[in-house]
Amino acid sequence: SRGYGYHQPSPTDSDDIVLSDNRSQPPPQHQHQAKPGFWARLTGAMRDRDEPEPDEHTHVRGRLPPQPARPNVLLFGSHGAGKSSLINMLAGQEASRTSDQGHSAFAFGGYAIDVGGREVVLWDVVGLRKKDGDGEAISDDAARNLHYLIQRLHGGVNLLVHCINATHPGDAVEVDYEAFYRIIGGKKVPIVLVVTGLEDEDPMEGWWKMNDAEIKKRGMSFDGHACITTIRGKPLKNGPGNRYDEQYEQSRLAVRELIKAKLGAAVIVREEGKLAELRELLREQNAMAASQNGDKGKNGWGAGILGSREVKSGNGSTRNEEWDEDTADRIEREGRTASLALLGGLFAVFIVLQSGIMSCI
Repeated sequence: SRGYGYHQPSPTDSDDIVLSDNRSQPPPQHQHQAKPGFWARLTGAMRDRDEPEPDEHTHVRGRLPPQPARPNVLLFGSHGAGKSSLINMLAGQEASRTSDQGHSAFAFGGYAIDVGGREVVLWDVVGLRKKDGDGEAISDDAARNLHYLIQRLHGGVNLLVHCINATHPGDAVEVDYEAFYRIIGGKKVPIVLVVTGLEDEDPMEGWWKMNDAEIKKRGMSFDGHACITTIRGKPLKNGPGNRYDEQYEQSRLAVRELIKAKLGAAVIVREEGKLAELRELLREQNAMAASQNGDKGKNGWGAGILGSREVKSGNGSTRNEEWDEDTADRIEREGRTASLALLGGLFAVFIVLQSGIMSCI
């Protein structure tokens, strides 16, 4: 049988009972032994009961097991950039809906996404727009959202993903870049650019080659980029699948690999001073917009930044990924109806003219 002996140290030593194993030999009765610490006594008792020692994943009362740190990735951009579609594409299912978020700046939602075997937390964050600030003020909703966002990022930020739509980048691209990269990330967090809406561009990478110089001219620099589509398109009429299935799968792989490759060490985000810097940023942008008298050719994204897609695609260049199939079908039906009406009118005119000619004869 197994037995345990103990000796009670003198009151001057300690009031604790020291465990010892007496299966091999009894402990010395008159020799003072160094008292092991609590953890050594606990694990020693477990060994005596043939219980496994607690490893780093074992929960011990009073001690929380270590939690694996998942990298935090901030995905930001203006409304309509395609962030929700991008999240759904990466997740392989409908994980995000635009209606889930508020439309105030810094409203956010978090999603666990697997990127090439590594799970990250992807935070979908609404970008900063000029109407979120009036002069030097930041709206209460935006300030509150920023406060809650930074609280959620207690483990730090590992990557910034700036998302824009190639067909309508908007006039807040530079503002978003400054707000997230310079102010929130302190220029310490890696940043990449994801350009959506390029399903009709062949190759999709052609957009970057055309606009790389313009991006640098606007004072923006990225550690990587991906030119993609986030839609599959209409079903094929002569077979299974959809029109943009190949581009869609290429895009999903490209973004996953981009995020995995560019993840950096976690950078802790502090809230102190952020609102003041954001107020100053909005003040500067509002002053610049006023001086340009609303000339978007100077302050906004001009035709050159839209890339070759607008030149190649003609009237279809303004379509974005948020148009659903019902809208496309409705437009197609209306077009056919209008064509038939025009042909009918021409036929009626032809009959009238023919009747007139015959009456004259």
